[in-house]
This record gives sequence, C-alpha cells and structure tokens, in this order.
Amino acid sequence: MSLKAWIRSARTPSQLTIYLPLVLGQLFAPTFDGWIFVGVMAFAFFDHLYIVWGNDYADRGTDGRNPHPTPFGGGSRVLLDGSLHESQLAIAIPSAAFGLVMTTGLLVVGSGALVLVPLAVFALLLLWMYSYPPVRLSFRGGGEVLQMLGVGLVLPLYGYAAQASGAAGFPWWTLGVSLPLQLGTALATTRPDEIGDRLVDKRTLSVILGGPRASLVMLTSYGVALGFFALRTGPTGALGVLALPLLFGGIALVTRSATPGRRSCSSTSSRG
Repeated sequence: MSLKAWIRSARTPSQLTIYLPLVLGQLFAPTFDGWIFVGVMAFAFFDHLYIVWGNDYADRGTDGRNPHPTPFGGGSRVLLDGSLHESQLAIAIPSAAFGLVMTTGLLVVGSGALVLVPLAVFALLLLWMYSYPPVRLSFRGGGEVLQMLGVGLVLPLYGYAAQASGAAGFPWWTLGVSLPLQLGTALATTRPDEIGDRLVDKRTLSVILGGPRASLVMLTSYGVALGFFALRTGPTGALGVLALPLLFGGIALVTRSATPGRRSCSSTSSRG
C-alpha cells in the first residue's frame, strides 16, 4: 500500500472547497472555542476524503474516458493506474463516513448543537445523490445545485452551529453571497471537463448549455454574489474586494473563449 497513492487520492488542491466554508461559518458565530474549531476541521478532513474517494469509486468506469483530468475533476486516477485497488477504496469510503459521524457526535456532546446531526446526514446524502444510482445527478443533471447547497449552505451552517451551540442567530443573508458564489465555482470546475463529460454522457451545465453560455452563467453568479454583498456592506467591504478576482477571472474566461481541456481554461477555472 503506497502512502503516495493515498495522498494523491486525497486530491489536496480541492480541500479548500470544504475547509473555507466551515471556517467562515465559525467566524460568524458570537463565541469561539479552540477545541470546537479542531473538531470542525476534523469533520472537514473526513468529509473531504469521503467525497473524493466516493467520487473515484463511483466514476471508476468513466474517468478513464476523460482525456483532460484537472485537479478538480476527472478523478485522481489511482484506480485507473493501479496505485490503489477498488477493494481498498470500498473500505476507505465507509471509514471516512464513520469518522465524519463520530466527529459530529463529539461536537454535539461538546457544543450541545443537535442540529449538527441532520447537517452531517445531509452531507453524507449529498455524495450519494451526486455520484450514485438511482439519483446520480452528476450524470442526470443538477450536480452543480447539490454542490451549491452543500458548500454554500450546509458547511457554513455546520461551522456556525458548532461554535454557537445551535443555528439560532445564523446570518441568513450571507446565503445571498455564498449560494451564487458556489454555483459559479461549481461551474468553473466543470468547464475544463466539458469534453470528457460529453464523452461519458455527463449532463453538467457546461455540457447542457455549452461553453460560452456556461461561462456567462458562471460570471453572472459571481456578479450576483458580489452585488448582494455590496448591497449589504457597501462596495468597499473587504470581502467584496476579495470577490473581485472571481469576477475578473470569469470575464477572462468568457473573453478568451478557451477550449475545454486546454491550459488557459483549466488555469482560470482553478482560480475560481
């Protein structure tokens, strides 16, 4: 068993997608506990592994037909090149899910936030709905919506509830920023995979709409997120400034008309 193969299977470039929303959710809470923070980060660790390993296993028959894998799509390739065996991932996936459940249990005991239980269950169900029959929205269409709900709603609410001992007081207005922002990010990660997704009959928005329209939707999503934040805090808000590169990255993607799978498109999407 190769440690290097397991590290590659973890797909570290995409870990921030899970960690950042959980951190931001905790920052909104009125109180902060260091041990709770450690527990939430442990949840993020197990959730990320559960997702990437589960996707690798579910797409083991189709990833090989994608000629343009990226750090955010197309799988880790550890099953395709024989670095790991299917039986190993079949054990690793429920192990990660068990770690997620146990971590949530400890956080419930430590914080008293019972709402963490349904949020953890929903986090587990999201992967099943995204990657596995009979729902399998990554192929049927709508996978980006699941990503938006998971990263834009479930994770920040989980982080907040863990620190605040419940969901009371959660700043729901932030969903006007996080949901369209995550929809745009989900689109950005599928843009480089458009050619490969067409070959395996995945109905992502990039496939359904085509590259230029998908890029326009992505840009619009970023613009909505930035505009909503500006309405709430003013255009000079710190987070508004941080969101500007996302907007400009989307503009660059549209104007350059990059072909999916080429370096220019992949690099832009990675920044999104």
